[in-house]
Amino acid sequence: MLKSYHSRLIFYSVILMMFLTGLVSYSYLYIYDLVINETKTHISRLAQFSVSSLTEERHELERYAEIIAKDLRVREYMFIVTQIGSKATPLRELYDRNFSSLPIDSIFIVDKNKKLIVGDENVSNDYVQKHFPSTYEDDAPYSFYLNDPINFEFVAVAKITYRDSVLGYIAITRHIDNTLLQKLRKKTGGHIFISHNNTILNSSLDTAINKPFILDKNQLDIADELYLTHELKVSEEKSDLPQIWLGLPETQLIERLTEHRGTILTILVTGVIAILFVGVLLIRNFHQPLSALMKLTREIGKGNFPLLKKTLAQNEIDELGNHFVDMVTALKEKQEEINRVHEALKQSAITDSLTGLHNRRYLQMIFPKMLAQANREHKYLGAIIIDIDHFKKINDTYGHLAGDICLATFSDDLRAASRANDDLFRMGGEEFLILTISDDTAGIKSFAEKLRATIENETILYQNQEISITISVGISIAPQHGNEQEILNQLLAQADEALYKAKKTGRNQVVESAVVPHNLYTSRQQK
Repeated sequence: MLKSYHSRLIFYSVILMMFLTGLVSYSYLYIYDLVINETKTHISRLAQFSVSSLTEERHELERYAEIIAKDLRVREYMFIVTQIGSKATPLRELYDRNFSSLPIDSIFIVDKNKKLIVGDENVSNDYVQKHFPSTYEDDAPYSFYLNDPINFEFVAVAKITYRDSVLGYIAITRHIDNTLLQKLRKKTGGHIFISHNNTILNSSLDTAINKPFILDKNQLDIADELYLTHELKVSEEKSDLPQIWLGLPETQLIERLTEHRGTILTILVTGVIAILFVGVLLIRNFHQPLSALMKLTREIGKGNFPLLKKTLAQNEIDELGNHFVDMVTALKEKQEEINRVHEALKQSAITDSLTGLHNRRYLQMIFPKMLAQANREHKYLGAIIIDIDHFKKINDTYGHLAGDICLATFSDDLRAASRANDDLFRMGGEEFLILTISDDTAGIKSFAEKLRATIENETILYQNQEISITISVGISIAPQHGNEQEILNQLLAQADEALYKAKKTGRNQVVESAVVPHNLYTSRQQK
């Protein structure tokens, strides 16, 4: 079998071509998977960001409702209308005079029996009743999504009280219209689609409105353009509400894959031609050069790319060897490029792009190691959750670029103040996390207080303006019992609760969690 020199050479050449084809095909498929996964991860992050933006819009509407409901003149006029029986015209005029500039599309004020006092009197009572929950006992404002035959909108409801008596309720609305969708589009770079009953009701893409909404493997085809979509989970209310989707065009993705495919195909064709050329020359020459070349191919077959140097071409064999060096070098460089891209993607997956700090994904990866280290060294594993006070006000006053500069500067301060074994994370928005291991809880609190004082005394220069920031800090200690995920959840929940208390009681302070892991504390004191 394969006794002749020619047949063996042909056989080895075929094997080498198959190996080269397989290697290049694998490289292409590997790059394809990397690009696809990168895109899916990217759209998932953008979807989370979009949901946060819509949630902020709801909270802003709740704040407007609370401002109107707590206005002393509104409450006095409401008392006159509901208790004395005066007309509601002055109440409506008061609203138009003082609050008409707010970004509100409609307002309904009802008494405690849900009878309309101020609002569009031409709409039906059932329509008005939809804007108020059946039961509403909380003092804090409440918001939800509402879909009516005309608009898909936010609704915020607040209670109107006077002298500890409930006089009625106010509901204000804001339409989820093209203005809001275009605002989201500028933030994400993708288009927003609102669908209901397989039809696009509204979209930041004008040509998509009233078009069928039919997904094929999370892809939406609009006017011969494919969009990779991701649903924005904005509401858990079990009602027949429209769905909101984020869509990214796949044109750039396809162009990148086509570029890689063309490059790799060129390498493949070049490699096959080079192998055929090498085979012909080897057949025409003697056994020793052929043996050396076959040894080299076996090294490549093992996945090794030896460092080769060109020689001064004195004959055809030398020239062939130089061509082979070029081919191996090109493959090696392409593989190194793939490795660099892979490493860069790994880092971007666990790193926040603005601050350079780690993200939540890395938190899930590193937490078991830190917990094991703390238990092994009989020390405390503490969580320090930090929130920049009134960060939205900085964005509103100076602009989002100033907000980004504040976040980046604050991150640099965190790195400068932390120790080498501390891990720093950006949890999202203006919230940060420090995981630290310490001999006692006093050390953790002292570190947090020192950081708070440092930030309080520092100013950030932006466009010849000095911006001062303060932080609220919540501290918790990891409990002893439970699996790793349960411990992490409890640790973050307790730190969040302490942070909430710090913000609620005045901000710019450090608050420790009221939950002390008793068993852990006792055992470590004994040690």
